[in-house]
Amino acid sequence: MVLLARQLNILAVDEAYIIGLFHNCGIPLMLQKFPDYLTICREAYDESVDSITEFEDHHFHTNHCIVGYYVAKAWQLSNDIAEIIRDHHHLTPIADKSAYFKGNDQDDLICLLKMAEHICKLYESIGGQSTDHEWEQNKGMILAHMGLSDLDFDDLQELTQDQLGL
Repeated sequence: MVLLARQLNILAVDEAYIIGLFHNCGIPLMLQKFPDYLTICREAYDESVDSITEFEDHHFHTNHCIVGYYVAKAWQLSNDIAEIIRDHHHLTPIADKSAYFKGNDQDDLICLLKMAEHICKLYESIGGQSTDHEWEQNKGMILAHMGLSDLDFDDLQELTQDQLGL
């Protein structure tokens, strides 16, 4: 996320770093508590699932984002960071982006996170999928918010993957 923040001249580099570290911190705790969590998690990344967190909620009555939110609060991370951790799978593909975006730095950071997750292929490593269905649902809204075209993002993705050796 830090590379993206720097490349896009986002000033909240420290926040981007912390979010990159903590956004999925609930996953190891879910794995500890629920032996079948990884199987359910991989199913949640499937294209037929509307929401990763709702799928987890259905099976476990909680999800890694909520657990991560409480970890962030316990570690006394800022409210903005804790909320991004809590909400990072709650983007919805709608025409009125104001239903999600709040008009503050959280908007840029959540978009950076979604771009970073896609660039690093978390849908493969965590979800076991060959396609990032969540990205496909939300990419138009994210790129529009960041003022990027598909071509701009492709260039950014290639540059970032080269820098990370992916």
